[in-house]
Amino acid sequence: MLAPWLEAVVPLALITTFIVMQGGLQGAVQQAFYGKPKATDVDEWDRLVKARDERLVEEWKRHG
Repeated sequence: MLAPWLEAVVPLALITTFIVMQGGLQGAVQQAFYGKPKATDVDEWDRLVKARDERLVEEWKRHG
């Protein structure tokens, strides 16, 4: 007879596996569609820096 705690390991392992697979699948889809991980916690400063960087790259392409 299996120990009582061992009987709980199988469902726990299955649940953990499926939760990890969901996160991995979400990351893989994000990588496939956008080529990089989704940006999180983007605030006003990050938006300003991104806009500045886009302007600099655009100017560099025009003159470079």
